[in-house]
Amino acid sequence: MLIIGTVIGAGFASGQEIVAFFGESYISPFIAPVCGVLIAAGSFLFLRIGAIFRAKNVSQLNMHIFGRLHPAADLFLLFNSLIVLAGMLAGLDSLGNMFAPLRPLWSVAGGALCALVVYKGLKGLLRCNSLLIPAVIAVILAVCCLSFGPPLAQTDLSFSPAACAVYSSMNLILAATVLATAEVDAARAAVSSAAAGAVMGTLLFFIIIALNANGASGVMPLLGFARSYPVLFYVMAAVVGAAIFTTMLTAASGLTDWLAAVTGDRLFSVVAVVLSGLILSNLGFETVVRLLYPAIGVAGAVYVAASAIAAIRAGRAKAIRRGACGTAFRRKRRQDTSARQARTE
Repeated sequence: MLIIGTVIGAGFASGQEIVAFFGESYISPFIAPVCGVLIAAGSFLFLRIGAIFRAKNVSQLNMHIFGRLHPAADLFLLFNSLIVLAGMLAGLDSLGNMFAPLRPLWSVAGGALCALVVYKGLKGLLRCNSLLIPAVIAVILAVCCLSFGPPLAQTDLSFSPAACAVYSSMNLILAATVLATAEVDAARAAVSSAAAGAVMGTLLFFIIIALNANGASGVMPLLGFARSYPVLFYVMAAVVGAAIFTTMLTAASGLTDWLAAVTGDRLFSVVAVVLSGLILSNLGFETVVRLLYPAIGVAGAVYVAASAIAAIRAGRAKAIRRGACGTAFRRKRRQDTSARQARTE
């Protein structure tokens, strides 16, 4: 649930994220298993690299991966958190406007509540996202199943592996700060990553089939599909709204903690963070997802590649040390054996 909870956000649950990366016309269903495998592999990478370097936070991890360039990596992850915060605030406006056209009051009210929670340090609410995930998965599957039908556009099974890599990287960067500090052994990391990849791949497949059958119109396509089923629509709106808020809290909390450490003033920090998110959210949910999420994905692909290289180097260094220790042990044993034989003679 930890991995899935950090990957599924408003962009994914609404369907807008998939449209932003793979287009509005026919989307190849083969994208789903490819992205599922990439997300599983990336999740395992960050879980293991955290265990290898035993980093207490992602900044320490960046020091191991990037060396002197780690401040640039820190800034990238902070910018990513700001984009997530802006996207969630914009998503709150888009969701609220489905009931009453009060933008930007929805994001202002949500941002103010978010600032209060983060300032008071109610960390328990940050863990609510994982509790919401079963409900999010169930609602997404229900909406998609009810929206199945023949594709509107001509079938084209070809797809771009690069788009899959960028999309998966974008989602992994959102999760990296959590996964890299989660202390799990190799077996649990493998099982958890495989399960998360399977769930994400399955959800992607269902969403793609629904989008192909109904089109990608609207800021939040899946919620648009659910309008035909009023009860399901309100349930989905409530679940997505809760997921938006908990994701917003996670992003704002991380940014506030960093800025407060620099300024020494938590109140100023939380206000500055939320205001920055509100300003950026004026771009609109669709623009943030379609313009900024892909940019994060491209930079994220570089981050994932650098992490993989660091993990391989660390593994080789460990193997060399193990081999050196084994050689020294065998040499010492031979010396002891020779000394015993000499004494016997």
